Amino acid sequence: MTVLASTVPIASLRDRSPTDAELLPPDSLDASLANAAMTTTQLDRFIAGLEIAVVLPCYNEALSIARVVDGFRNALPTARIFVYDNRSTDDTSAVARSAGAIVRAEPWPGKGNVVRRMFA
Repeated sequence: MTVLASTVPIASLRDRSPTDAELLPPDSLDASLANAAMTTTQLDRFIAGLEIAVVLPCYNEALSIARVVDGFRNALPTARIFVYDNRSTDDTSAVARSAGAIVRAEPWPGKGNVVRRMFA
């Protein structure tokens, strides 16, 4: 994992190139690891304060939608998972609902319509 950190204010970076000192790696691996650990902790706190929604458009995905919902649930346990069913003719909605997803239906065919509905 590469972590970039800077103590230079962003506003001061607009009109200049970085100096050689800013491009050089930290003096020691220990300093780099400590910086990465601190950054990871800050990122964890930031993510913990977010409300995450996963939106999945689908059409006739009954065979795989439960695995996809479970994968997102394992990776993002606090996320709300929405499945937008675009007129499936199989059991996509029922399988997604039983996997714990919030299921919405889009009656107009086409991926563009379902994507518009997801963000409406």
